[in-house]
Amino acid sequence: MSATQESTANSKIDVLAMHKPVHPGFKEDRRSVYWVDQKPHTSPTEFDISPRLEQLIKSKTIHKEFVPDRPSPIWNVNKSALTYPEKERLKQLAQHKKFHPDWQPERSVHTSVSDSAQKFVSTKRLLDLSRPKQYDPLLVKSNSSWDWGEWKSDIPKESLSHVASGRLEQLAEPKETPKEYDDNRPVVWPVSDAAKNAQASTRQHQLARPKTRTALDQDHDPFKVSYAAKNAVASPRVCELCVPIPRKTRSKKA
Repeated sequence: MSATQESTANSKIDVLAMHKPVHPGFKEDRRSVYWVDQKPHTSPTEFDISPRLEQLIKSKTIHKEFVPDRPSPIWNVNKSALTYPEKERLKQLAQHKKFHPDWQPERSVHTSVSDSAQKFVSTKRLLDLSRPKQYDPLLVKSNSSWDWGEWKSDIPKESLSHVASGRLEQLAEPKETPKEYDDNRPVVWPVSDAAKNAQASTRQHQLARPKTRTALDQDHDPFKVSYAAKNAVASPRVCELCVPIPRKTRSKKA
């Protein structure tokens, strides 16, 4: 590389190494939205709007027939209204609404009793209805306390010494218990010596053992039909039940 090329390369690197220059019209951001130190040097931004936008910005005008609220519920009446002649229709409308013919005013709390009601003489029927209801006297004896179990019997002595006939004694006998009736067994009952010393037989030991299915589960085929089932012959009753009902059968058309 020659000296000229080397100097050109060094100058290119110096240019690239320099920082980007700041634009001449650049303005640094304000530290706050409020001007605390001084007023801005430039005037506020002015927008150029069209006549249509100015028309839309304006507030809505009040209608020409709009009547504002009265400043007070009391207002002056003009002289023409005071001297206006009254008409029959106005008189009719000015009358209050009449009450219903069946309407009755509220009755006073203190009711006044008329003289005729004060001098009224009750009839025999009213006297009978005003009497309290009469109940039968309670079964309480003067010679005993309230408990009815302590009362003395009112059965005459002749009835107490009466001798029943044979028929009455027969009807008074309780009904016999059937021979097949078993009374309720007590919850706790003694176990006999024979049951305590009983010894199981060989057959009982054989039945008491659990069924072993180890050899059966290994070679068991649930879909295999036994030889006896293959050679089985149905009985006449089974053949009869297999035949469909005659009323539900029909001959096949040729």
